[in-house]
Order: sequence, then structure tokens, then C-alpha cells
Amino acid sequence: MNIKLNAVMTNFLRRLGYYGIGFGIGMLFLIFFFKNRGCSWLPSNRVRDAFATRLIVLSPDEAKQFKQLGLSTKAVLSAIDQADISFSESKKQGDLKVYQFETQQGKAFWLTMPNESFVAELRVPKGSIQAVKNSRKGEAAIVRFPKDKSLIYFDSTDHVTCLANLSGYKQPASVLKALKASGKIDFSKSDFTEKPKPTHYLTFAAAKGQVIGVKAYWYKEKVCVFDFNLPYAVDCK
Repeated sequence: MNIKLNAVMTNFLRRLGYYGIGFGIGMLFLIFFFKNRGCSWLPSNRVRDAFATRLIVLSPDEAKQFKQLGLSTKAVLSAIDQADISFSESKKQGDLKVYQFETQQGKAFWLTMPNESFVAELRVPKGSIQAVKNSRKGEAAIVRFPKDKSLIYFDSTDHVTCLANLSGYKQPASVLKALKASGKIDFSKSDFTEKPKPTHYLTFAAAKGQVIGVKAYWYKEKVCVFDFNLPYAVDCK
């Protein structure tokens, strides 16, 4: 009886060893040959997935500084999906998280992640990453959008419906298209500290050189427009 039991245990341990070796080789193959892609549970890919649901913005001043570092906007955006994330150098706590990306050329850049916000801001490293705050002045161009054709929706109130109709942008899809063409965020009119959700003020170019502004907040990875600011007088009481 003991001989049979020992044989069974030996066979089990041998199979377990083969499984462990195979699993280990598979993990090494996945990590080193596929560069961790497809493993959504890995910290770096979870961070990338979080940024993929947000609008990435870049101010003119930061764009100039990136250019001085030899990094074009296109290169920086590409690096978000490819560059390593240095978690030890990142700010991972608080209402404003900031992650440091490091390219293969050894150049670093920061990407902010305000809590409950659909905006992530590109920054050139400057000073302490722990001291970084949300921008409060100026504007920044929207340089990347989530791959979501229904990203924007309107608040269902009569007031918003009236303003949307008078603006000429009656459908959320038309606002999204306009933002992709010329969209910016106005930091001076946005409030990242507002509770329960930060207020974002976005602008886009309309007809005859006019600029239309919209106020929006983030809900379930969608951008909800709850007010329009039109460049002419309207009555939507």
C-alpha cells in the first residue's frame, strides 16, 4: 500500500514539476518577447489602460520644451504606449497622480492623472514630481482622444437641449468631431477640486471664427456635457 502511495505521490510531483517549468517558461516568453502586452493585470498596463480612457492635453509651453528635448508631440504620444513607467519615481497617491515615463533613449516625461477627471496633462519633468499640481491658467490642446465614438453625451435637461440646438451642434457626435478638429481645455475656467466631480471647460472653433465652450464632467468613462457657452445671446430659460 505504501509503495503504491509513494508511486502516486512521485508521479504527481513529477507532473507538478513539469507544469511549473512550463508555466515559468511561458511567463518569461510573455514578458520578454511580448513586452508585457496583453497582461492587463500588470501595473504598467493597468496605468496605460487608465490613460487610454482619458483626453491627453498639451500646452504650447510644454510642447516647446518637449521640442527642445528632441521629443515631438507624435513621439511623446507614441511613447505613452511603449515607454517604461518608472513607478519608483512617480507620484502614486493623492487626488493628483503623476506617472513618469522613460523612453528607450533615456528621456523622461510626466503624465498627470487628476482624480475623477477625464483629462491627462503631458509635462516636461521640472522640480519634484511630488509637488506637481493641476494647471490653473492658460489653455492646452487636446492631442489624443479615447477610441470611443460615443465618448460624449449631453445632459438630458431641456436647458442643454435648447443650447445644443441653438449652437448648431445638436448631436454629441458633432461636438466630438469639433473637439477633435480644434479642441482645447481652458484651465482657468475648469475646477479640478470641485466635488463630487471636477468641472472641465472645453472649447472648439465654430463658424465665422467664433469659439464655443462646453462644461463637462466624467461619468463611467464618458464625457457628459452639462452646459454650453455660446458667443451670442440666447434665451433658453
